[in-house]
Order: sequence, then C-alpha cells, then structure tokens
Amino acid sequence: MHFILDGYNIIFKLSSLFNSPNIKNSRVKLIHYIRIKSPQGSHRNPVTIVFDSSQLITDYPIPSGIEVKFANKISADDYIIKLIEKSPTPKMITLVTDDRELQLRAKTLDASYIGVEDFFAPKMTHKPKGTSKPSLSATDMREINSELLAKERPQTIKKRFL
Repeated sequence: MHFILDGYNIIFKLSSLFNSPNIKNSRVKLIHYIRIKSPQGSHRNPVTIVFDSSQLITDYPIPSGIEVKFANKISADDYIIKLIEKSPTPKMITLVTDDRELQLRAKTLDASYIGVEDFFAPKMTHKPKGTSKPSLSATDMREINSELLAKERPQTIKKRFL
C-alpha cells in the first residue's frame, strides 16, 4: 500500500503534534513523526508527502520509504491527483486527508482515502474507507466514550451518597 499525504492538511488538522513557529519546522516534525511512529503500518509501505510550496527541505535527511514532493506551480491537491493518475495501480494508493473534495476526486480514480485522525490514531492496521467492513473512526470513539462517561458519572455519585 502506498500512502499519499496531504501535508499541510495534516499539519493544520493536528497542530498539537506538528505546530511550530515556522512552517518549515512543522514539515520536518511531520516527516520525523512518520519515520519514528510508522503510522503507515510498516516501513515497507511507501509514503509520499505533498506540500503547497517551492521551498525544498535541504537540511533534514529524508528517510528511505518517505518521499517529499513540493507542488511548485500547481496546488498540492492537483499534484496529488496527478500522482494518482500516473500510477499503474491506483487501487494500491491510500490518500490521507480531511479535504472532502480531494477525497472524492481520488475515489473517482480508484484510490482509497482515510481521514487524518484515523491515519494517525494509535493502531497499526489501516482500513481505507470503502474497502472493508465499517469501523469506528477515532473521533466517533472519543464521542462514544465521553457519552458513556457522562452517563456513568451520575450513577457513581448516587452510589457514594446512598
């Protein structure tokens, strides 16, 4: 499986992980996180990160298995679509973004997609949308847990005072 990451969409969505005083450091943090945590499941699964920028990363070594692309004269979204179009096996591509329009464009080309929080959730197997049984997203799990905790608290309080 080849993962294509919408770089700035991820950085801004997960600003608590990748926030930095300058955008260059945020890009480096994202690359470093992928190298260390392997959210793609295995180092054998290649990752391509696409950014809207003409500023290359020259002072940070790019690890093997991770490719960084800069969409200089077109948008990162259009660059990502071109990568999918050029692929001989678009069904083996999973796009990581929360951009709904980009997700739909990728899906029309037979690529899969996964949301940012789901990709970076602490699990090792990713099931792109539309390719397997429905499962809960990280956001849905948090909402259900908070609802359950909210319902549990009044009962706990009652027991303490009875």
